[in-house]
Amino acid sequence: MTVLRNLISLPVARVHMISEADVASPLAGIPPSLPNLSSSSDLAASLDSYGEDIAGWINDLLDNQDLPKNADGTAVDLTALDKHVQLLATRLDVASQDTSSQLEQSIDDISRTIPRLTYDLQFMRESALSLQDALQNIEKSRLPPPDPPASQETDKMSTKQVLDRLHYLDTVKSSLEKTYSVLREAEAWSSLDSEITALLGSQSYAPAASRLSEAARSLALFSNTPEYETRRALMISLQNQLEAALSSALVAAINKRDVTACKGYHDIFTDIQREVEFRNYYFGTRRKGLVDLWSSAKIEDCEGEESGSAEETESSEKKQPFNALLKQFFTEFNTLLTEEQSYTVSIFPDPQQTLSAFVQSTVDALSPSFPQRLSSMAEHYSALALPHIIQAFKSTEEFAVSTSKILENAAYSARTATTTDDKSHAAGAKSLSRRASRRISLSRRLGPSRSGSISGPQGLGDPIGGSGAWEQALFEPFMDFQSEYGVLEKRLLDEGLKKITTGTPILADGAKVLRERSAAVFDMAEETLDRWRTPRKTGRDTRVNYYDAGAKEKDYELPKIVQSAREGWMEVAKALAIVCALLAGVEAQFVQILGNPPSSSPVSLSYRAVRALNYLSLLLNISAVVGTFFMLDILTELPFRVYKYGNNQEGERPTKQSISAMLLEFGADGRWTVAKGFTQACAILGMLTAVVQIIVWVWMNESREVSIVVTFVGMLGVFLAAYWFIASLGRSRRILNES
Repeated sequence: MTVLRNLISLPVARVHMISEADVASPLAGIPPSLPNLSSSSDLAASLDSYGEDIAGWINDLLDNQDLPKNADGTAVDLTALDKHVQLLATRLDVASQDTSSQLEQSIDDISRTIPRLTYDLQFMRESALSLQDALQNIEKSRLPPPDPPASQETDKMSTKQVLDRLHYLDTVKSSLEKTYSVLREAEAWSSLDSEITALLGSQSYAPAASRLSEAARSLALFSNTPEYETRRALMISLQNQLEAALSSALVAAINKRDVTACKGYHDIFTDIQREVEFRNYYFGTRRKGLVDLWSSAKIEDCEGEESGSAEETESSEKKQPFNALLKQFFTEFNTLLTEEQSYTVSIFPDPQQTLSAFVQSTVDALSPSFPQRLSSMAEHYSALALPHIIQAFKSTEEFAVSTSKILENAAYSARTATTTDDKSHAAGAKSLSRRASRRISLSRRLGPSRSGSISGPQGLGDPIGGSGAWEQALFEPFMDFQSEYGVLEKRLLDEGLKKITTGTPILADGAKVLRERSAAVFDMAEETLDRWRTPRKTGRDTRVNYYDAGAKEKDYELPKIVQSAREGWMEVAKALAIVCALLAGVEAQFVQILGNPPSSSPVSLSYRAVRALNYLSLLLNISAVVGTFFMLDILTELPFRVYKYGNNQEGERPTKQSISAMLLEFGADGRWTVAKGFTQACAILGMLTAVVQIIVWVWMNESREVSIVVTFVGMLGVFLAAYWFIASLGRSRRILNES
């Protein structure tokens, strides 16, 4: 049909009318040169022989050799050829229509026949089933009658006897195989000593380790036998000989950083169940430089390490403080761990656990130990030991943080190497499986999985310590000092106050000395707060870290506007404390100026008022200084109170508009209002009494004009201070009512 349609679609130059004779005889008019195309079947066969090459078929059909020629040998006119082509196309169209009608008739016949065919198949199936039943009945009728019950029981007994006999033979076979294995192992044990000695003599350490590994696995077969202890002692002796033969070569390979040799020795020690001893050799060799640095260092501030001999006195210039040694030691240790990170990944199957065990073993191998030197330093400095202990704690903490990062990198490198090995192993197994069998399972190609958890490899056991053992070895020496932090801080403050109070007496230059001592006291308080916050802060004073019983770190950060308000009030409290302390110093100096009243003449009322105002101002200013201490204490613990009691959530905007109310919303309580009001009242009243005292003193000793001017200026200041104080009291009362 496709060929006929392609012929119908050929372009025709002109359309001619077809006569009835042409339609009746579609092959009429074919040139006599093509006698083989005298029928429709011949035409179809000729067309099918060309396949899809329709143009070739037409060209062959219209070949010039087959066309009639003129008398002079020239070709006929093209007009006749065109008519001939049109005639052929028309007749082919008629032939295609005939073929299409015949094909449609065939399709209709098939459509009518298919349902009948289904019925015939069903009939044949039923007939076959009937024939099968008939054949089965005939077969049953010709079979002999069944055996009586007695013969069936006999057959069952004979079958059971056969099965029992087979089971007995299988048991005998298994016993013989086990006996053969035991005899072979016994024969192997008899020659084990000579074999291992010969292998050690030829320095074939790997075959010797493999032979000992096989013997160790077979040692369990001799349990509960008289030969067990003898062979066990022989096994241990041979393992010791192999370890002794390998020890010097192992140490040399570790010093040369020969990773391939170290990996081979590790496999040998693993085969003979001496992996712990291999780690001891490795750790001892690698930590030797650090241990020598620690042991040979001369410490100037550790009790028990100072000597009065002439030789050590001459070398006292080489001595250094303990914290300097500790910082140098941790720096070298960190460099060594960074170097060991790449080596342990190539040698050990568990680099993270290996490095943690290396840190712990190095700290435990120090002589004198880390706790001993830390305690000696504390005894050396006595009451002043706390800052040095905190400095040592900071150095240890920095080393612990860097070590944790190195361990994480080692675990990541181990996981990456494991993944790469798994991929290469899977690719190799896949290529081999294509040669053997393409139906092998994926699990067999990939082999056992070696996935590791994110926290690092597991299953190392107690001999090399847990993941947190190295941290315990580092920070355990500080636990006693942390539990006695309050006592150490009090001793340090007492020592500092003793140094401040000793020296020039206050009566020599009262105001200057009091100002200097007040500044020194505040500096000590600031240092105390800094020391208290140092182990807990994470970069900013307003961020507090809280460690609960599970040692899980939680933090809270105040909003920025609350931070600004808190810091502003802290600055105000510090400035107010300095001003009030200076005023108290001035009043103390004024007490000396007034002196004792003369006993000869009666004391005037003005003199008594001045002395009363003097003492009152002194007490009020001292009370204001004490109040600032309470304010600073409340503001310092503000972030912790917010975290503990959950007054607000991190990042929320405060809902109050005033500063004091905002502080109350974010952790402050009634103590803040009382402390602020008390401090403000004492400061204002102390200043007012000082001003009134000055005015009275001026009226007693100066002229009227000077007294009037001083009184006006003083009363103006008193009025402004009173207005500010009353406004502050009003705000505090409203805030207290709201809270």
